[in-house]
Amino acid sequence: GVPGYRPVGLLGGEVLALHPSRHDVGVLPDTVLQLDGKTGVTDQSPMGNDGTYNGGMGVTDGKFVFDGTDDNISCPIVTPTSWTLAARINSDNLSANRRLALYVGDGGSNGFGIASSGNVTGRISVLFGGVAWNDSASSYTAGVDTHIVATWDGTTLTIYKDGSSVLSSTPTAPITPTGQVTVGDDNSTNSAHIGTVDDIRILDRALSAAEVLSLYNNDISDESGNGNDASMNNGVYVGENNDIVFEGGTDNITIPN
Repeated sequence: GVPGYRPVGLLGGEVLALHPSRHDVGVLPDTVLQLDGKTGVTDQSPMGNDGTYNGGMGVTDGKFVFDGTDDNISCPIVTPTSWTLAARINSDNLSANRRLALYVGDGGSNGFGIASSGNVTGRISVLFGGVAWNDSASSYTAGVDTHIVATWDGTTLTIYKDGSSVLSSTPTAPITPTGQVTVGDDNSTNSAHIGTVDDIRILDRALSAAEVLSLYNNDISDESGNGNDASMNNGVYVGENNDIVFEGGTDNITIPN
């Protein structure tokens, strides 16, 4: 397509009209931090919370790679009272528990984060308030890309795995975090993440279940009004010029008949 080109509007009679936009399927409203391996540690949100690489980590196939020793990304602290944490996580090693992939706060008793292996080894979990583990009943499979989301609306904590809720609880509210946002560990003695992390998002509101599912599916809304929303699969994404980018392999877009 032509960079920057956008159709004027619907012509009439369309049964399908897909106008992908990086704003629509990229940076969601109320995002306070968003990192993507394809664009590095430059914050894609309007907040300017750019990250810093630490420990010699790198990027492979558009994903941040962590070795589980000293690799992490540090970003300025954000302090939402209700929030969403989201990331696409692939952990190579679940031999230890408490492997944090994304954490907001310091290594003490304040903050919150998501882990592929929580207090129970291999269980998708949220570390809440810096000290309370909320282990879901859902196991994480090593070496598999998994979309993990945690939302907190001020009362209820919900954990999602690949678009589906796997835990809902009402723990005590966490202390307002201090320190920094860390990708790859949590600045404490907990185990660091081994593997990749991508599509990292923090919002200052709790996404609804429908929004979480849409984020997991990478839906593009059908503007014709016929509800033929398209799903981007296996790594398809919307580029800087609002074009749909395919990187080969099994990348595809599915549209209802």
